Amino acid sequence: MNKYVTFTISAVVLATTLLSLWWFQARLVQPFIPTNSSSAFYQPNTISKELSELLELQQATTTKDNNTNSSTLFHFWNPSCICNRLSQRHFNQIARSFNIDELNIIIIAHSSATQTQIKDAKKLNPNFAFIHEKELKSPLNIPTSPSLAIIDSNQKITYFGPYGFGAFCTMNDDKLLPSIIEKSNDNSASSFINVVGDGCFCDWP
Repeated sequence: MNKYVTFTISAVVLATTLLSLWWFQARLVQPFIPTNSSSAFYQPNTISKELSELLELQQATTTKDNNTNSSTLFHFWNPSCICNRLSQRHFNQIARSFNIDELNIIIIAHSSATQTQIKDAKKLNPNFAFIHEKELKSPLNIPTSPSLAIIDSNQKITYFGPYGFGAFCTMNDDKLLPSIIEKSNDNSASSFINVVGDGCFCDWP
């Protein structure tokens, strides 16, 4: 009898786990560039155009703070997206690797983010600037989040894409993004639009 109960419980746990994985894959794992998005997102010029207002704010911020030789990281954050939990470790690693004179981090909050959520996030990240999408003249037209853009001091986009691909936001090389930031600070980085692949992403629009 006990063996039967144990077997039944194990079967239920296994079935629940498989069902959860199926739901996760079906609901959240998708291409970084959704099929209904423009193929123009593969081009640096398109990304620069879509982020033009943020680039203007970035230039004003770095000039004001005298961080004219530092790069800027735009972190696109939608608090209602569960995928943030998976990319958070990559974001934390970058934040720990560079001081404020080397990297200016600006968190872009999705239009659905509440003032309470932003206030709580500011408490956890007091050294980062926050911009609510509602403060912008036009809504951002980027495909998905969590994602990031790295900008050098000449306002050239040196990286646009996710923190990692795969269901659990894995990165083949954890040194890739820090290396791009270092080259970006030297203005020696080329533009890397890293948008081909599937992972845990939420639509931004």
